[in-house]
Amino acid sequence: MTRARDGQPVSFDVAEQALDWCEQERANLVAATRQAAGTGLHDIAWKLPVAAMVCFDFLGYRAEWIATHRIGLASTRELGDRRAEVWTLNNLGMVLSQQRDDDAIDYFEQAMAIHRETGDRQGQAQAANNLAFHYRLLGRHEEAAATLLSALDLKRQVGHRYGESIALCNLGEAYLELGRYDDAIARSREALAVIREIGSARLEGYALYNLGRIDLDLGRTAEGADQLERALGLHRSASDRYGEAQDLQYIGNARAREARLAEARERWTRARRIFEALGEDSRVAELSAQLEKLDET
Repeated sequence: MTRARDGQPVSFDVAEQALDWCEQERANLVAATRQAAGTGLHDIAWKLPVAAMVCFDFLGYRAEWIATHRIGLASTRELGDRRAEVWTLNNLGMVLSQQRDDDAIDYFEQAMAIHRETGDRQGQAQAANNLAFHYRLLGRHEEAAATLLSALDLKRQVGHRYGESIALCNLGEAYLELGRYDDAIARSREALAVIREIGSARLEGYALYNLGRIDLDLGRTAEGADQLERALGLHRSASDRYGEAQDLQYIGNARAREARLAEARERWTRARRIFEALGEDSRVAELSAQLEKLDET
């Protein structure tokens, strides 16, 4: 990492350095966003949180993500900058979706309306993909699948391979939740092929997570555990704590099924610890119930 000198920006050699910097400076990022908006520097007030969003996401700092983006959204509207507004709306929808807050639907729908107005099919697809993810979190899997098919078509129309891979991955998970295993496998494998073409450890981890869960559901415990262990390694390499926690939970499920109870306990305990840090109360409750049941055996 190169530190700022004489007004020059900080630069980073690897992603981990950027995450470390964000962790150290998160309170200052919130304060700087608020100060920029308060002094009329609205361009900075929306760009700063948007730039920091990936770090907030990876590190689980949702309160900071929400606070800065609400300030940023107001600043985009002061500027009358529709591109900035839709970007901020989408980011707000994403974090509220992670918290199962139905306000996310309104933010995504506002974003899609702006994209339709401006003729931005790629942006419309991104907002649709995020709306589908929210539907999936709420258990509305039929709505999720229908919305994802629309997003996938738009991503392919504009040739956006990264977005296509996300839509395919999410569609695979929606079909998994619906018990449509052949469709889930086909879409997840298709996602994996695109992801390996473009190169993304984080997304590859999610495709393998889907395939691992499918194997578990179909009774292929050893194969599922292997897929999930590979997903775990990828999510750790990408510093994706949410992905890591999901992988650990399902690896624990596999170990419990194999009667390797000490390993199951260790995986579930680690997963619960991460979900607690991320504020994922429903996942914490689910894991606590699994651990309690294990104690009774």
